[in-house]
Amino acid sequence: TMDATKYNQILNYIHSNVYPDDFSNIMKHGLRRLSKKFTIDGGKLFFVGKGKKAEVIVAEEFAKQIFNQFHSSLIGGHSGITKTKKSIGSRFYWPNVTVDIEQWVEDVWKLLGVDLIGPLPTTPTGNKYILTATDYFSKWVEAFPLKTKTAAEVASRLLSMYLRHGSPKRVLSDQGREFVNQVSTEYSI
Repeated sequence: TMDATKYNQILNYIHSNVYPDDFSNIMKHGLRRLSKKFTIDGGKLFFVGKGKKAEVIVAEEFAKQIFNQFHSSLIGGHSGITKTKKSIGSRFYWPNVTVDIEQWVEDVWKLLGVDLIGPLPTTPTGNKYILTATDYFSKWVEAFPLKTKTAAEVASRLLSMYLRHGSPKRVLSDQGREFVNQVSTEYSI
């Protein structure tokens, strides 16, 4: 991501061709080369890659927020690496945007919290329980209605989720480690 100092250095150089006072010749050369990738529009700095339209420069503190909006929200729907990179990369820029997105997408579903709620009043379709699954990284939550809380029914719902999002590295449950182990072992998920 781009910090405010670097942003202002590039903006000032493009606008007035002035270097910071403490820059060495090597640093000046680097700033000149880097500045060729940017343009100013309406007083704001935009990144212009080869054959691309101008992209909004993202400050360091907003990069993760943008990722969550485009990947982890209802709009993003936990898209994969390629789709997330395309969605973000066509609109926004920060140094190492591609590497950050790849890492953040891979971090999703590493640690999953699973909980069973119920018994609740039986629904017209016979459901009495709710299985919730929360990704600790993105805070994405999924909920599934269940008729029973057997390992087979829980495993079936978890498997459908794993097929969409991938298997987590670790699953936590207040139902106890034995429950998670039973579901994982008996149903190979």
